[in-house]
Amino acid sequence: MMLLNAIPRVILAPLFVIWLGIELPSKIALSVVLVAVLIFFAVYSGIKDVNQLLVDRVRTLGGGRMILLREVYIPSVTAWVLGSLKVAVGLLLRVPSLGSLLRRLEVLATCSSLPRVPIMRR
Repeated sequence: MMLLNAIPRVILAPLFVIWLGIELPSKIALSVVLVAVLIFFAVYSGIKDVNQLLVDRVRTLGGGRMILLREVYIPSVTAWVLGSLKVAVGLLLRVPSLGSLLRRLEVLATCSSLPRVPIMRR
């Protein structure tokens, strides 16, 4: 589980540019990956953080899976997801600047691949 969070997700930007091009689809894919991993770990932590004693009490009172989901798990996960949205918005604001940086690098790579004009010496 921690292996997924170990690599910096911004490193995936060049791969998306290679796969999807420099235009809008690569930026959307990078945004989705950045936020999806963050929200996944928030949901995972929220479910893991639920007090087992509370789950046992709800089951003792006759609560089924839907009642557990509605009354125990969703409130716990909501707190974690809302807490991680602050970080997710910050990550989403970085993607356009990263896209413009990649665009500049593409222009530099294109310029450097042009044939060089030999300098005439006298």
